[in-house]
Amino acid sequence: METGAAPQRAVLGSARVRYQFVDCRWELGAPQRGRELYLAGHVPGASFLDVDEAMWDLMLGVDLKGAFFCAQACARAMRDSGRGGSIVNISSIHEDVPFPGYTPYCVAKGGLRMMMRNAALELAEHRIRVNNVAPGAIATPINAKTLNDPDKVATLQTIIPLQRMGRPEEVAEVALFLASDASSYVTGSTYYVDGGMVRYSQPL
Repeated sequence: METGAAPQRAVLGSARVRYQFVDCRWELGAPQRGRELYLAGHVPGASFLDVDEAMWDLMLGVDLKGAFFCAQACARAMRDSGRGGSIVNISSIHEDVPFPGYTPYCVAKGGLRMMMRNAALELAEHRIRVNNVAPGAIATPINAKTLNDPDKVATLQTIIPLQRMGRPEEVAEVALFLASDASSYVTGSTYYVDGGMVRYSQPL
């Protein structure tokens, strides 16, 4: 693969067309590292008994297949550049935490976790690091209904130890750390940005 900013933009532009809703970003490292951060967002809900094949294929296509081939394309460019790099996947706490009514989403994010772990091992010889950022409840437009429902907000404050929803910039700061050389000895890990939600436990 030809290296440089233009070919990489072409690769990711093609990925946007092929995998709906995938938002890809490429920054040619300055000057020694490549960095990739990509977001794949599509979250339809349905009960386990009502999920159909089309919904399953769309969810896995966007949130797992698309993520895999975006990461693979950038990893190839990073390898060919000889400079290494960092791949940061935006996952979810639901790579670990069940989410009733959203089985395909949880399957996709669980798959993204194992993809990250395998990729971290396979790509280490090329000095390419791979990590996940796993947000919990974040105050974004996708959660507008929750934010406008006092009962749901109260429930979240109960199950989130820090008793609030997160801000997008708090997720971005962790992603920036993982994409930067400040995390040069970090690979194969998931970083939760969830106010402690993934560790919630109620004593008897």
